[in-house]
Amino acid sequence: MSLILITMLYILSGCCKEDPIPNPCTTPDCDTIPKEVKLELVWQKPLREDGEYMPYNPVLITKDHIVFFYDAVEQEKMLFVNKNDTSISRFYGPNKGNYLFRFYHPIAGIVVNDYKSVFTGYNSGSMKKIASAPDGSQFWANSNLIDDNLYFYDIRNDATGDNSVVKVNIQTGELSYDKVVNDSECPDCEKIIVEAPNFIVTDKNDTILIYSTIFNKGNGNIISEVTAYNSKDKINPIWTSNLYNRNGHKGVTTVYKDGLIILSDSIINIDPYTAHVNWAKKVDSQLTGWAARNNIVIDNKMYVLNQGHFVEINLNNGTIDYLSSQLFFQQSNSDLSYFDGVFYWTAAQGGISWIFGLRSSDHKLVLKMRSPNYGKPPYYNDPNYDWNGLQIDPETRLGYTADGFFAQCFRIPESYE
Repeated sequence: MSLILITMLYILSGCCKEDPIPNPCTTPDCDTIPKEVKLELVWQKPLREDGEYMPYNPVLITKDHIVFFYDAVEQEKMLFVNKNDTSISRFYGPNKGNYLFRFYHPIAGIVVNDYKSVFTGYNSGSMKKIASAPDGSQFWANSNLIDDNLYFYDIRNDATGDNSVVKVNIQTGELSYDKVVNDSECPDCEKIIVEAPNFIVTDKNDTILIYSTIFNKGNGNIISEVTAYNSKDKINPIWTSNLYNRNGHKGVTTVYKDGLIILSDSIINIDPYTAHVNWAKKVDSQLTGWAARNNIVIDNKMYVLNQGHFVEINLNNGTIDYLSSQLFFQQSNSDLSYFDGVFYWTAAQGGISWIFGLRSSDHKLVLKMRSPNYGKPPYYNDPNYDWNGLQIDPETRLGYTADGFFAQCFRIPESYE
């Protein structure tokens, strides 16, 4: 059997059509739904076994599975869909609540945490708990996986007055304290927050860890101290600055050539080894705040969603080369993905949740589609893509998301007219 035929059989078997959507709505209201460009729905699987709605359904693509996270009310759950035959299996976590963050590691496999525990594994049968939050504390959502360590921010110990970043080695399960700031360092502070580090890899292949500590003295008096370390030396910082307030979060910084790009009231390029400002470009006031979940860098451009707009930034000088009109509700940003010349995201607009596709070459909105379940009983106007985004497997041209009722697989077309 030829390699081409084997590949075609694999792709076809990886997303066979099943679990068809309900019959189209026949009420007069459905006739008012406008025609729209749609992706082909290849399969969909119920998220909750009882068929009830559950928002916030992140997606993780692994080697063998598409993993959907759902149900933040009862036991937290993971739905595994096998890439080869679309069979499903589920992992039920021990806690109530939800998985706060999720990663994929080439050795440990899936890495997830809830407010009490860290789990790793490759499938529903191998997921296991490897670490617990320190006694009397809990993990928060803004964790970050750097190499073999999962970092957690703002672990508070009231007895000692310590605010800490802790890390868990995802291969051994060992938990240790990475950075500790005691209340005595700011006795007049109402609150101190020590954030999990962001990181960049420079053109010299160094990993720079960037920590933000927020000192809140009340009445709007907030001081942000940003400290950077080369991962080769975690004792001696390479610089400390207050250049950007709370912009140490991943998703609002990136590295380009020999500069660290920061999105703030200005677009700033600094030397990652010294924090020297190479250049800064003031941005339009409507973009201030940068409510962005992630960014994509292609060649010399950064692409980001911000408060309803699609933004294209020239990383050579900070100029905004393209700013769309407001395409979606300002507070509904999602993950942004890119595949074969088109950017994809999910957001709300006009009271409806959509999948958007914008072509990079001419900035044309080539895709704007609702869930195929929208307007159909018993779902009607409830399907909601939330901030899931559309996660795409480039090997199969298949995109994955969830609408609150179903995990969905769509085929990405070769081109859009």
